[in-house]
Amino acid sequence: MSALSESIAKCRRAGVPLVGVDTLDPAGVVRSVCPAVDELGSAPVVQWDVIRGAVGANESGADWVNTICAGQDPAIVTGNPSEFLGLLGSLPADGVAVLLGWARVFDSPEPLPMIQGIWNLRDVLKISGACVVMVGGVSWSLPGELRNDVVMLSDPLPDDAALGAMASSLLDDAGLGVPGPDVLGAAVSALSGLSTFGAEQSLALSLSKSGIDLNGLWERKRKLIEQTPGLSVWRGGGSLDDLGGLEEAKGFYRRPWAEDMRPRCVLFLDELEKVLGSSGDTSGVSQGFLGTLLEWFQDNAVTGSILLGHPGSGKSALAKSLGSMWGVPTIKLDLGAMRGSLVGQSEERLRGALQVVDAIGRGRVVCLATSNGVESVPPEMRSRFTLPWFFFDLPSSDERGTIWDIYKAKHGRDAGEALPDCEGWVGREIESCVVNAERLDIPLVESAAYVVPLCTSAPESIDSLRRYASGRFLSASAPGVFRHSAAGAPGAAPGRKVAL
Repeated sequence: MSALSESIAKCRRAGVPLVGVDTLDPAGVVRSVCPAVDELGSAPVVQWDVIRGAVGANESGADWVNTICAGQDPAIVTGNPSEFLGLLGSLPADGVAVLLGWARVFDSPEPLPMIQGIWNLRDVLKISGACVVMVGGVSWSLPGELRNDVVMLSDPLPDDAALGAMASSLLDDAGLGVPGPDVLGAAVSALSGLSTFGAEQSLALSLSKSGIDLNGLWERKRKLIEQTPGLSVWRGGGSLDDLGGLEEAKGFYRRPWAEDMRPRCVLFLDELEKVLGSSGDTSGVSQGFLGTLLEWFQDNAVTGSILLGHPGSGKSALAKSLGSMWGVPTIKLDLGAMRGSLVGQSEERLRGALQVVDAIGRGRVVCLATSNGVESVPPEMRSRFTLPWFFFDLPSSDERGTIWDIYKAKHGRDAGEALPDCEGWVGREIESCVVNAERLDIPLVESAAYVVPLCTSAPESIDSLRRYASGRFLSASAPGVFRHSAAGAPGAAPGRKVAL
């Protein structure tokens, strides 16, 4: 039996009348219930959905549906959820009714009849030994009136062993034979985080006479991940070699990791302070996000780094490059896109997204959070980032030279072309100058007239961020802790340890 079948069987043996299941595969729950019921004999299993009403999942379940419908269309007799709950009081001993899409039923404009109907069944089913299994989506939550009466179960996503067995069976059925361990391992990695059905369909669509199309398999996985609100997969690739300077930060992440600790997924949180800062949020959503993230970091041993720095200084580019370097997906978590209109909906969406991330990372998720000002992020959240914290200051003269070389080569400019006065410019401003020069077909010196650098437009914010980072963050560019010189002004050589 599957893990879910065993959990349901245990509930049946204990006489639990009301069970809730969160899952990515509702049909799989029905398949898991039948073995759990067969353990106690051939009791009826019935499944219900809003379109078909009640349908027998086994022979005795079909007999019971025919009895209560008395020859009429089950969709008409049992299609109304509150009326069907009234009929479940006659469910035979040890029978099970699996209610699909029940989270949506509770979210309906008038959920009270369904809430009351479920509660009314508690003692009736307890006496008869029958059971109702309510199936929702991922991380759905019960109405408050039922939370003490319903046992909640989770349908775990398939692990590596189950995915490997499924892939081997599918390949064998297709007459392709079982590939070598490297190819099979790569396929399993691309399938992790998907439901059994989703993994099977993705793999089937990626098969050809020559074997498995791993690139196509990864793309299908990316599209499935992006169906989860707030999740997107970085497709831009990139390399740490494309980043000028930042040698200390790049050097840390280039160090070899122990084999059993190598990341399997990079989670990218951009501008952390905007969604977890407590100021200005009267809805309580930020606090809900904070609690959910704290619990997830703790329960799943997630680690990571905070990358603090000026806009355009390379924080996001470095974070996105790490997935390519490690050969794992980089998933962006957009907390703003998860905000819902209903109470508790935002946290529910976040829990669902984190469940997907955890299934992909399989206990080895590294989180990179960028910030332009981390002061408003609660200290308990900051403390979860146990990898080094790096500060990205304005590039030094040597770093700017390297950045110019990278972007001139990328856009086909003459390597010896004269450069404008660019003291204090960040990488994004250098890139903008090169792109504008290409777009307008003008020299770089002329293109620089269309760039107003941050060191000119916001010197106060640069100085403020430097003061905050001083003594708290490692320098991304130079060895040791970043120290801000009291006399330093925007444009001064960054990253140096200067005594205050």
